[in-house]
Amino acid sequence: MKRTIMPPSVSLSAFSLISAASVFAMFLYGNDFGPGARSSTLLWIWLTSALLYIYANAKFVAQLFTPSVLATLYLGLSYAIGASVPLELHPSIFALRMAYVPEISWVNTYLIASLSIMCLVAGRSLRRSSFALENSTGKVPEGRPAVVILALTILLLTIPFNHFLLFGFRFGLAIVILLYAFRMRSGAFTILSCLLTLGIFLLTSYQNKRELLFVIFLIGLIASSHTKLGLNLNLKAIFLGIAAIFLSVVVIVAASISRGYGGYHVSSPVDALRYTGEYIDSPYFVQFFLENIEAVHTYPASVLAIDMAVRGDVPYQFGATFLKVLFLPISRDWISFKPESALQLFTQRVSPEGWAAGHSLPVPLPAEAFLNFHAVGLLILPIFFLVFDRFFLTALVSIRGAEKFVGLAMIGVVILSLIVVRGGGLELLVITIAMALPALLLPKVRFVRRKLRVRLAGQEVRYQPDV
Repeated sequence: MKRTIMPPSVSLSAFSLISAASVFAMFLYGNDFGPGARSSTLLWIWLTSALLYIYANAKFVAQLFTPSVLATLYLGLSYAIGASVPLELHPSIFALRMAYVPEISWVNTYLIASLSIMCLVAGRSLRRSSFALENSTGKVPEGRPAVVILALTILLLTIPFNHFLLFGFRFGLAIVILLYAFRMRSGAFTILSCLLTLGIFLLTSYQNKRELLFVIFLIGLIASSHTKLGLNLNLKAIFLGIAAIFLSVVVIVAASISRGYGGYHVSSPVDALRYTGEYIDSPYFVQFFLENIEAVHTYPASVLAIDMAVRGDVPYQFGATFLKVLFLPISRDWISFKPESALQLFTQRVSPEGWAAGHSLPVPLPAEAFLNFHAVGLLILPIFFLVFDRFFLTALVSIRGAEKFVGLAMIGVVILSLIVVRGGGLELLVITIAMALPALLLPKVRFVRRKLRVRLAGQEVRYQPDV
């Protein structure tokens, strides 16, 4: 049954009013955090209103993968959970510093204002993509099994190689495989292609939960866009939602066990799955799980990065951390003024030993915007998401119609935009997409070059199959 959509003006007015009240209340009463704190209560109230606003403006499941929606859900949930848990559950490098942040109410005010701006952009983008999906009546092109088989073969050949840069290339192959597999008339071929792709990533990325979740999101985006699955809260949708959450939790837990959480010695994803139940029953599961979903990193990292900028521990960058992407091919030995990333600036001050050992502490996008422009950073956030959300519309066209090279790249950018949101930096997004580009050229390969001669209306015509 088709649900009734609330008029955009009503949902926009209601959400804007709640957001404005939340920002004002946070400024007055948000000078705390932890269980039962007023700041955490306000964040949960705001998050509930944001979920209702998103649901009121989204008509299709595919729209949930809009970058501004993903960012709102990820950061909103992370901030609400992070502000609600006791200080002792936060990582020690954050907990000690969080206790000495003076006026945290205005930091919380900035964060909830950032969330409100992102969600307002999301509402605008959802209305535009709803119109685009409703009016996409053209026939989706048929699949190309040769392309799928070739991409799967190459993906299989990458299994023995383990390097973080290979993820971008593998992700590009996954885009090609899934895009053409979902266009096949054979449901069995589509399901098998999805399972093989996910299985290969389980073998190659089982220690990296983010890479696995990116692949799951990719499957969700292409499947829901191809079928134009409606966003309705019925029993089927609730069941599928619970199944998706369960799968994501299993992936996160298994990847965490593989990385050493719990002290289990595993050598494969199968080994990690065997210890999942024991890990969940352990007394340290809650603390480790909060670290695994990054809730106790995202919130304190945002608070501390903003506090450091205000104190002067980190000088304002005036856009330098965003412009660093332009200097990627240039060595720091050649130019001394090459910008540093927000991740580098933050980690060097919070955990210099960790930085020296090769570890890093991401700075979420709202905090990075503040590091560059103080409160004016609020005006930078909509620029990012208006651009990313425009890429989402381009990605929809490629999924449901002509598979142009740029469109295939935009599918990757849409999913991987979370790299920037969580604090990996624009440069990591660009590097990952650049590594994916060779794989995205596979559909351009001609598998049959033999020219056929046929007679049409008494004339000889040369025909080259386009397969």
